[in-house]
Amino acid sequence: MDLSELGPGDHLCVLYRTEEEHRELVVPFVRQGFERGEKVVYIADAHTAEEILGYLRDCGMDLEKLLWTGQLSVLGREDAYMRGGIFDPAAMIGLLEEETSLALSQGYPCLRVTGEMAWALRGLPGSERLIEYEARLNRFFPKSACLALCQYDLRSFSPEVLLGVIDTHPLVVAGGRVYDNFFYVPPEKMLGEGRAAAELERRLRDLEENRRLRQELRQECDKFSMAFLASPVPMALTRRSDGKLLEANRAFEDLTGRSREEVLGKSTLELGVFRDRSDRERFMKRLEEAGEVRGLEMSFLDARGEAEPVSSRRSR
Repeated sequence: MDLSELGPGDHLCVLYRTEEEHRELVVPFVRQGFERGEKVVYIADAHTAEEILGYLRDCGMDLEKLLWTGQLSVLGREDAYMRGGIFDPAAMIGLLEEETSLALSQGYPCLRVTGEMAWALRGLPGSERLIEYEARLNRFFPKSACLALCQYDLRSFSPEVLLGVIDTHPLVVAGGRVYDNFFYVPPEKMLGEGRAAAELERRLRDLEENRRLRQELRQECDKFSMAFLASPVPMALTRRSDGKLLEANRAFEDLTGRSREEVLGKSTLELGVFRDRSDRERFMKRLEEAGEVRGLEMSFLDARGEAEPVSSRRSR
């Protein structure tokens, strides 16, 4: 997925290791909200409000206008997670509901929220309910006009907590990529008394699914191999970087007059199969530009050293 595909109802977390990575992930998320005319709330903790506003200002955003109109709000943990002096998942979700309703009443299509989660590391009252909160959010978001990005610093949170974080987010951003999270555990299972039993059942299903997919992949590979080797059309698999042959069929052996053992591991230029060396250059240039090559006319030298016209069917 891409950040541009996000919309109301999405709940995702971002896992980052450096300040640069944090900035490169969070700023586009916020900027996209402004570009779509959405209301944006940023809940700061590990960073000051001034630091976050500096990030956004550096990207050319008109912060004075955004703050004055109320399209952008920057809150601290005391205004959100710790409102009332204790963290209460129900109260925080209630705040999100209030803010979403307010945004809609002001004419915004939805509310976009992102929060720094470092407050949960400070031993504050109720912070031990973090994973419960993340799980309960998955009952709120799907039917709401709100989307949220929860920020977790991999340098600060323990692996045990981060495993729970991944379990409770349908979407995960890591290494700059947005992943559809197949580790996600729905709230009815995450919060139920039978969580361990549900997790055991899920893992057993995953083992069986993995076995089935691997078996299907082997069968497809066998079918491809048989069709490839038996084809009357000369075919060869080459490595993109240096053109060295990884596999060749019998028809290719007949065309070139060289056995499979002779050609494997050698490049097409080494074998001299191109009558004109520039043909391979044209082939590679088109492959780089378009990602595939079809219908490119070239000439190979056959076993007698005579030119044999060939046409690229489809190469990737």
